[in-house]
Amino acid sequence: MGSVVIDHTSGSIRIFNTHLHADYCDNAYSDIRLLQAYQVSQTIKNTTRCGEYVIVCGDFNHLESELGMQAIRVLAGVSDSVHSATRQQSNNLVTLNRDTNPYVSRNEIPKRIDYILHSSNIKCTQMGLAMQNHKESGMHFSDHDGFFTVMELTTDLPSPDQNTDELSVLLPIMHEIKLALYRAQQINWIKMLMFTLIFAVFIMSPIFELYGMDCLPLNYYFGNVGLFLLQIVVVVACAGAFIIQLVNTRVEVNAYKNALNELQTKVAFLKMA
Repeated sequence: MGSVVIDHTSGSIRIFNTHLHADYCDNAYSDIRLLQAYQVSQTIKNTTRCGEYVIVCGDFNHLESELGMQAIRVLAGVSDSVHSATRQQSNNLVTLNRDTNPYVSRNEIPKRIDYILHSSNIKCTQMGLAMQNHKESGMHFSDHDGFFTVMELTTDLPSPDQNTDELSVLLPIMHEIKLALYRAQQINWIKMLMFTLIFAVFIMSPIFELYGMDCLPLNYYFGNVGLFLLQIVVVVACAGAFIIQLVNTRVEVNAYKNALNELQTKVAFLKMA
């Protein structure tokens, strides 16, 4: 996530840009995307000051109705320009469209996963698609269609939606993060077991053959020297994969734990208020 501050005569304009994890197969990364969306909301909330103009844009890889987008809108106090614009090209804007863009997979359902969000002291007067393809060649710039918004800075102080209940968003996020933490820990143990089994099989293959166990006659295929070299390669590869997996999983698990602890604290505070 990147951010820049523009020193405007009307006040500071803080712009955030991000690209959340894509959904490559069967919603396998939904947990990570939700965690990232929550982290984005907290980054915006903790780095902006009262009176600043805030714009958040990028490829969120979320549908509008998903919990991650609700988290960003509610917890960061920003509005979707597609709905706040007074003039719109369409009420159903699509930025990933297989029907008009040849770069989009035929399996993709047309949808919008790109957003321009803004604080309540910014008025969105117009929005629509832009930069879809090169006028002369007709070539598309990306698999995503760009879109634009025209904004006006107002003198109103940003104010959160009084009708919005943060608990209604924080509680389901906390529930999903708990499940994500459990899944990450389970997957970690399964992968560790897999690496250990592969490691043990190749290390112990000479012992199998020493006692007449021909269940894995690797020396028949590779020869004694080849088998020895293969064992070294497999041991090094498994050890490397084991260490990488251990480090990556530790980072992922710690991220879930930190978010969960933070969410539990926020929920407890809001319940007491």
